[in-house]
Amino acid sequence: TALFLAEVVLKIVFKGKAFFCHPTLRWWNMFDALIVAASVADFVIEEFLPNFKSTQSSQVRILRIVRITRLVRIVRIARIIRLIRALRTLVNQVMYTFKSLIWGLLLLLLVIYLFAIYFTQSVGTHLGDPSSINITPEEEMILKQYWSTVPRSMLTLYKVITSGVNWNDVVSPLSDIGPSVLGMCVLYISFTQFALLNVLTGAFCQTAIDAASNDQDLASQNILMDKRAYVRQIEKLFGQIDSDGSGEITFAELQAHLQDEAVRAYLEALDLDISDVWTFFQLMDPDMDDNIDIDEFVTGSLRLRGHARSVDLARLGFEQRAMSRRVGKFIDRVEASMAHVPMAGPPLPLLPKEDVGAAGFAG
Repeated sequence: TALFLAEVVLKIVFKGKAFFCHPTLRWWNMFDALIVAASVADFVIEEFLPNFKSTQSSQVRILRIVRITRLVRIVRIARIIRLIRALRTLVNQVMYTFKSLIWGLLLLLLVIYLFAIYFTQSVGTHLGDPSSINITPEEEMILKQYWSTVPRSMLTLYKVITSGVNWNDVVSPLSDIGPSVLGMCVLYISFTQFALLNVLTGAFCQTAIDAASNDQDLASQNILMDKRAYVRQIEKLFGQIDSDGSGEITFAELQAHLQDEAVRAYLEALDLDISDVWTFFQLMDPDMDDNIDIDEFVTGSLRLRGHARSVDLARLGFEQRAMSRRVGKFIDRVEASMAHVPMAGPPLPLLPKEDVGAAGFAG
């Protein structure tokens, strides 16, 4: 109670009105404050107002309500689960696989039910056959205990595949009925252990993987963690290349360090193409001052990481079309200006406007 009270008080002191007005956390904050208030009230009643615990129904009812309210603090575990990433992943995967679990158990129940009908009928026919007089009382007791009814047979079959019973003890008496019954029992164990349960396990695993990939918050956290790890690696590499400690990288420093195969391999591992060192340096230096600071190096590495994406190609096409329009407008203004200038010789042939951009970029 003291820790929860201290937490709420510190939140109110440091957050002020935001504690009760936050768009997403205000209800959780009010819930925390209510639970802490109930806990404090219960503590005050127990320690400082012992006479309050009288036999009057109204007072007893109030005390019970206060104590029941304290149990609602269990709901706070939901917030803890959201904060602990590994625990949240496990809980989400378990909840996500619940539907698959139901269908898997239904399929297993159907298989057990079909085999249970066969074994029950076989044992019932064997026990009711007057010719089966050579059966011992112990075997008859085992057959009746495990295979006398369909529910008992289903429970026995479930125990056999879940190590609930030694399957040799319950299967051995079936060998006296006939080889077909014993073969069906071996077939059931083999099918459920090597096929059905493995398929269900694989389905659960795939569902759990899908649950982790479909969690948007978890996916965002993974992307942010990967980006932070990548930035730390880039900053470490910048420190290695900046041999003079000036805080900037020159082309000579970059070229000298790229002579080392280990550095080149490290850049390739970071998904950076350094086949053309000069082009790589120019792309890293947007202000073209022949020096790359750490911010430019990190930003450039994030931008040049990997292959060209669809957004890069779309932006390139957009910039090319915009440049073509600007060049076309410039040619129109030049033509309009040159129309008023007297020319001594014959006029020069002009390119069609639709070919201006293509001809310019082809050259």
